[in-house]
Amino acid sequence: MNDEWKLVQLEQEEPEMGVSDGVRIEKYWNHFMKLKGPVGGPKYPSVSMDIKACLSLSHGNADVE
Repeated sequence: MNDEWKLVQLEQEEPEMGVSDGVRIEKYWNHFMKLKGPVGGPKYPSVSMDIKACLSLSHGNADVE
């Protein structure tokens, strides 16, 4: 799994997809989740699962009703 993270760091992103350019974080990671590997499956399956789990966490501090 560490190898996938290293490969993601080396992956070329589209010029308009830079997080520093004001792109929302879910759109940024969606770009990497859509990439297909040589067999047709996801290129980074472990990274995709980790990112989906992180993006599903609540970022607020409201109490549950």
